[in-house]
Amino acid sequence: MKFELFTGQEEFEDYLCVAALSVISDNEEVHITKKFREEISLAFKYTQSLRKNYRLKYAPWVLYALRDDQGDIVGSIALGRENHLFKAGQLEYVAIRRDQQKKGLGKFLICSAINEVKQHSDYRHITLTTDKNGVAFYEKCGLTLAGILKFGKRNRYFLTKKI
Repeated sequence: MKFELFTGQEEFEDYLCVAALSVISDNEEVHITKKFREEISLAFKYTQSLRKNYRLKYAPWVLYALRDDQGDIVGSIALGRENHLFKAGQLEYVAIRRDQQKKGLGKFLICSAINEVKQHSDYRHITLTTDKNGVAFYEKCGLTLAGILKFGKRNRYFLTKKI
């Protein structure tokens, strides 16, 4: 497996399809909204412009791809700065391709992302939010449930890890 900055223009649609898994339910088909496409496109352009010693910042996101031994994208994640907490990085759009799930790749993706945060920032914590189904997975990756945020009728679970 290889964890790397995502800069492959020719693979943009593949990246979008994997990343879209992070914003849908298990029983939904992958549907890429215009807003999601625009957000990832902006992050992609920013990621392409980065130099070797870049620093994470709030926006736009920095995009990473997880590739298998054949070079195919099997996972994705976006990193940035959590805008409300002092010295905290934020993980977003964490996704593993459905046919590659339950193989330990999600944990590898999270650990790799945490290492990137350590290398490219002075953040002391990482954060993320997920739905109820994701809590146990992220706890296995070393994050701690810090609270539940209510958005309308939906709950988002806020997790953090000191790094």
